[in-house]
Amino acid sequence: MGIVKNPNPALKPLSKDEWLKIKKKSDNRKDSYMPCVICQDDFGMDEQVLLSCSHVFHKICLSSFERFSKERDRPLLQCPLCRKRNYQKALINEGKKITIEQSVIKIQSVWRGYKARKLFKFMKETIPPKSPTHRKAFYERKLTSLTDKLIDALDRQHARVESSLLSMDDQVAQARSYLDSLDTNKMNKVASTVDWILVREKALARGIGECPICLMQLLSVATPKPSHTQTKTEKLIEAKTEKPKPSTPKPPHTTTSLITKPRTSSPISTSPKTTPVKITPPPPKIRETSVHRRVRGFLNEQIEEGLSSLPYLTPILPLPPPHCKHHNP
Repeated sequence: MGIVKNPNPALKPLSKDEWLKIKKKSDNRKDSYMPCVICQDDFGMDEQVLLSCSHVFHKICLSSFERFSKERDRPLLQCPLCRKRNYQKALINEGKKITIEQSVIKIQSVWRGYKARKLFKFMKETIPPKSPTHRKAFYERKLTSLTDKLIDALDRQHARVESSLLSMDDQVAQARSYLDSLDTNKMNKVASTVDWILVREKALARGIGECPICLMQLLSVATPKPSHTQTKTEKLIEAKTEKPKPSTPKPPHTTTSLITKPRTSSPISTSPKTTPVKITPPPPKIRETSVHRRVRGFLNEQIEEGLSSLPYLTPILPLPPPHCKHHNP
């Protein structure tokens, strides 16, 4: 066997100046601004590889291409673009710098556009135009916006008030239910422990005839007849309104016989039939208190003064006392 010449002799590595020249050549063509030749995608923030032929690829894409070439039994590596053999490669980050610069420019342009639009809108809403037609439309828009804001504020306030009132109603309902439960439990306990018969006997033994709150008569307790002195006007009215009693003739004086008649066996009575008379009980009398007397006396004085000052008028009937027979309770 003879000695075969090595087809891939060891290449001498390129110097730093040579790599700078190669990179400058790639930058002049703006290879990093264009997409990768293998994947047709922007470089972005991914790693880049610069070959000695001044072509730029993704590191992942180039490694995949080399692996594919070895599988196809290609001993010599070639550039995917210019087919140069025995190339050398170096890592660069030019695509990363370009991506950051473009992102900053986009952010600045968006922010400046936002500020400009905001300033223009503020000037449009605050500075009235010079032409009369545009000025009229400007004030119409301003009045409409103010009205809408006021209505929105009132609606929000109304909603807050409604929500607060609903919450208050819920709280009041809960409190009432709780108090009702407490009252029922307390009344059940009191009813089971108090002897109401003894309490009623004690209340009747006191003999109180009027309510201490409203000063009215308690109908369940008998009260004595109040003492009342009638005024002149009351006596005069009573004398005028009282009807004269009809005079009935007295029967002649007869002596009753002590002789009794024999008792008959007849079941029918010889005495005349008499119809039963229904006796209606008198209406309950209202007990007169000191307050009633003072009020009645004051009203009578006012009536007498009015009658004395106006003699040509008919006299007005005074307020009758509670125990008077003309009083209809």
